[in-house]
Amino acid sequence: MKGILLEGICGAGKTSVFRKLMQLTCKTAPDAFISISQQYSQRMFEHIRPQISIHEVLKMYEPLLTHLKSLDSQFKGSVFVKHPRRSNIEPKFLVESTHLNCIIEFSISKNPAIDKVTCEFSQLGGTVVFLTVPEDQILERCITSTRLLRSIGWAEYLKELSDNDNDLVEIMLARQATLRSYLEENKIRYVTINTGTKSWNHIARSCMKLMEL
Repeated sequence: MKGILLEGICGAGKTSVFRKLMQLTCKTAPDAFISISQQYSQRMFEHIRPQISIHEVLKMYEPLLTHLKSLDSQFKGSVFVKHPRRSNIEPKFLVESTHLNCIIEFSISKNPAIDKVTCEFSQLGGTVVFLTVPEDQILERCITSTRLLRSIGWAEYLKELSDNDNDLVEIMLARQATLRSYLEENKIRYVTINTGTKSWNHIARSCMKLMEL
C-alpha cells in the first residue's frame, strides 16, 4: 500500500493539488483508491472550534486507519501480491489536511497521540507531501485571498487569530516552521514542495509518482 498525506498551512494549495489529483487519477487509480478531502478530515470540526480537543480530532482517524489496514492485509494475502502489475493493483490512499494539522491548530510540537497516528500512516506506506508557501507570498495567498475567495468562516477564523495582517503573516510563518520541524524530527517519509509557482499539475503528477500510479 502507498498513500499521500497532503499538508501545509492555509493557502498552501492543498485543495488545488487534491482536485488535480482527482482529475489525473480517475482513469489510472486502482479499484481500492481511498481519497478524503479536508472537508471531511478537518472542516467538519469548524462549528465546534475551539471546544474540540486533540483526542476528538485524532479519534476520527481510527476507523480510516482500521479500514486501510484491512485493505492492506487483504491485498498482501491475495494472489495479486505477485502480479506483474502489482503497483497498479495495490490499494492507495490520499488524505488532504491530516492529523498533522493538530500541530498547527493546537500550537504543539510533540504529542504521543499524534506520533502514534503518524507512525500508523507511515507503516501503511504513507508519504507526507508538505506544501510550503514562500514568505513573500504569505500575505496575498494565506490572508488576503483567504478573506476574499473563501467562505465567511475562513475570514472569521483569521480574525480569531489576529486583526493585524503583519501578525497573521508571522503566525503563518511560525506554523509552517513548526510543521517543518515536526517532519524533520519524526520518522515519516516526507517531501517538501515549494508552491511559489502554483504548478498544481506538476505537483499532482509528482504525487502520482510517489504512489506509483
